This record gives sequence, structure tokens and C-alpha cells, in this order.
Amino acid sequence: MGGRAGQAKRRPGRALLRAGFAVGLCAATSAAEAARLVSAKGAQPPEGFGRIVLTFDEPVSVKARLSGAILVLNFGEAVGAGPERIAAGMPDYVTVVRRDPDGSALRLALQRPYRVNVQDAGEQVFIDLLPESWNGFLPPLPTEVVADLARRAAAAEASLKARNPAPVPRPLTLELARTDARTRLSLRLPA
Repeated sequence: MGGRAGQAKRRPGRALLRAGFAVGLCAATSAAEAARLVSAKGAQPPEGFGRIVLTFDEPVSVKARLSGAILVLNFGEAVGAGPERIAAGMPDYVTVVRRDPDGSALRLALQRPYRVNVQDAGEQVFIDLLPESWNGFLPPLPTEVVADLARRAAAAEASLKARNPAPVPRPLTLELARTDARTRLSLRLPA
């Protein structure tokens, strides 16, 4: 009389255990697919601003939010751990760097409030810390980064052209009609 129905009644947690295992497997898979922060460096160029360079293994959208003297860099997704040598590279700008427990943001304690400029360049993100009195144009991307992006764009365009060759031109039909007063030429366009 017991059979399988009796076993299911005696082990109600088994279905819950299977569901939990499936959810855990999905979470582990998504964490393995998350972008990884390859490097995080800070620099103080002589032009009078601070620059943070984040390098990922794939393009990531970074949003910067400034709250007083705390800069929050939000990645929008969990990012795998990477080295953070920001504070050592720019001691005049950053005092402490902390990673959020879920890995989706970095929090930087700044020496004082700054204006923030974020520029994406493929797998790299450049965050400029500009003095509040900054005038003029924003600092450009490094020339080697721009050259690399241009080279990659040209290679992608060449690959696209190679995959999709130009269509072969089809001949047009020309019709000629004459009367005593006129001559008419008409082209029949292909459908």
C-alpha cells in the first residue's frame, strides 16, 4: 500500500532540496560568467587631475556617483575580484578603497570632493577626478587606447565586409522609342 506515494509523504524536504540545488547551480553558473576585474590602477598625471583605470576581461558599464567625499563606482553586476591598487597610485586623491560584499561596486574615500568624468573604451574604463575649479576641455583618452579602438573597429568592419560581399550589379534594360518630334530612352529598374 505504501509504494512511492508513501515515500513522497515521508520525505517532503526532498523536493525542496532539489529546488535549492537547482537555484544554487544557476547562481554558480551566473557567477562564473560574470566579468572579472583584471586590474585597477590609479595615477596622478602632471596635468593636475587623478585618473583611475579599470580593466575588465569584457566590456562592463560603470556608473559613478559622488556623495560628499565618497565615490561609488557601480558595475551593475557582480564583478570577479581583481587587484585594487588605486590608493597607492594616487595618494593625493584617494585614501581608502573598499569593495562591496556582493562585488557590484567599489567605494573610494577621497581626500576632498572632485568632479568625476567616466569614459568607456572597450574593456577599459577611465574615471577622471577633476578639481572643482577645472576649466576647459575634459582630459582625453590616452592616444594608444584610441589607436587600439580604431584598429579594432577597422578589423571588425573588414570582417563584416568579408562576410557580406557587395551585391553583384545586374544589367539594366534600356528601351528606345522614336517619333518624328522626340526620342525617348527608358530604363527598366529591377524589382
